[in-house]
Amino acid sequence: MEYYEFNTFKFFRRYFNLPKSMKLQWCVIEEMPHRKPKELRLGILLPEYTGGKYIDVAQRRMFSQVECGLIYRKAWPAKRTLQGDNYLYQTEIYALKIVCTKHFIADIYRSSWYTDDSPSTMLL
Repeated sequence: MEYYEFNTFKFFRRYFNLPKSMKLQWCVIEEMPHRKPKELRLGILLPEYTGGKYIDVAQRRMFSQVECGLIYRKAWPAKRTLQGDNYLYQTEIYALKIVCTKHFIADIYRSSWYTDDSPSTMLL
């Protein structure tokens, strides 16, 4: 699998066993843990009927959006734009944005995706 295939919803549907009919959308995750600075991360927003779930790309898992006293996690829908060797993910609301390299997703997921050459490319 080449790196560009990691940057598709098709890859995430297969990795997380999501149905083809489920509409996915890029998002910027805004997280504020108690007494810590705000973090922005790349994510994939699942439809509302999933109860506010999203995939945190860097952590390779699903989370729920939550607002309570100790933590605030919100996933804002974003549009992806190619800018040279980077992708810009920008929300329409609040103008939150993240810039990631084209290889960002591949760098995270390549080690967990088995291919015929995986044994020779894995780090010990």
